[in-house]
Amino acid sequence: MRITAVFACALVSLLLVMAPCRAQESTVDEKVAKAGTVSAGNLDFSLRLFHRLATATPGQNIVISPLSISQALSMACNGAAGETQSEMMQTLGFRKLSLDAVNAGQSALLDLSLNPGSGVTLNIANALWLQHDHLFVPDYLQRMQQSYHAQLTKTDLHAPATVDMINNWASDQTHGMIKYVISPGDIKTNTELLLTNAVYFKGIWSMQFDKANTRSDNFTLQNGTTAPVSMMNQTARFQYWETREMQSISLPYGADERFCFLIFLPRQGYSLPDIFRQLDSNNWNYEWKLCQIKLPRFSTNYQTKLVPPLTDLGMQKAFIPGLADFAGMTGIRGDLYLDAVLHITRLEVDEEGTRATAVTAITGGSIGIPRPPKIIPVIVDHPFYFALYDSTTDAILFMGQIVDPR
Repeated sequence: MRITAVFACALVSLLLVMAPCRAQESTVDEKVAKAGTVSAGNLDFSLRLFHRLATATPGQNIVISPLSISQALSMACNGAAGETQSEMMQTLGFRKLSLDAVNAGQSALLDLSLNPGSGVTLNIANALWLQHDHLFVPDYLQRMQQSYHAQLTKTDLHAPATVDMINNWASDQTHGMIKYVISPGDIKTNTELLLTNAVYFKGIWSMQFDKANTRSDNFTLQNGTTAPVSMMNQTARFQYWETREMQSISLPYGADERFCFLIFLPRQGYSLPDIFRQLDSNNWNYEWKLCQIKLPRFSTNYQTKLVPPLTDLGMQKAFIPGLADFAGMTGIRGDLYLDAVLHITRLEVDEEGTRATAVTAITGGSIGIPRPPKIIPVIVDHPFYFALYDSTTDAILFMGQIVDPR
């Protein structure tokens, strides 16, 4: 059974029951379908990008928001033309989609995020910061507002106050979890454009962990040594899947269980790289099982510059002055190029639930229970992968690896 069939689309079902007319039902169904086409391409992009980051820093906690990166780069892609746009579309996993289909899908994702269900808070925001004396194509700006609900701000990007303004925007959109996304050094003398996306997620576990059951326990690090952690503990029925190499469990949020925290845990004798290929498997056979889950309480910060891995993935011309073609933004071929893609995330997991947030900034420069009950232990006491998944849109909001929960 595919994961899309395993996790019930409870939110959509609720909306359909409550909808006063068939036209509204069709609107919800159409948005889910449009969002799904973008999510499918984004999953391919997410895994390829994550693999490069994990390979480059195998001993580091990594948390990225594929949704945030995809939305920000899709906004930039709208202003690209020719081979620059083709490379961006292919890298983002949208090679089979038209730009209009991408915009419709991203817009649907934004619309569906407005009703995340009980126990969940989800905020996705986009903004364009434009150099006030630089000319931009009106049609491009209109598409950003219509499809990405982007806030447009014309300002002097080189004024000291502008950095504070952008960082204040990021702090507001992430509920204070990310206070700084750019520094004065990120604004070059030829910077004419800055694109930002922010994603904020807060989810309450459908079945919260009892703090009284949290105990100090050992977590085995990649080098074989152990470190003490605060290990949460509960036994309940969860969606569970296993293979010879790994165990996977789904921890849902809220009453609707639309969103879930997927854990992919290598079995003894296997490592994270050994099970990575199964993240892209077409055979995710989750079933209800009685499980004992032990999960470390942790928080982690991560930030990275994405130009090198994006270049490796095939998005090359966009970053080369003179070869980049963003005529869709300015009407002049070769006028703009992308000189930085910054990505910052923060993740907190505790007994109550999960808080996760991300900001992506792109600067553009000119030039049933078995009997007897069988309890399956899922002891997350060594490095693991995770994904924060939306079963309605198939979007991966966040994904990463935790190698040291301290």
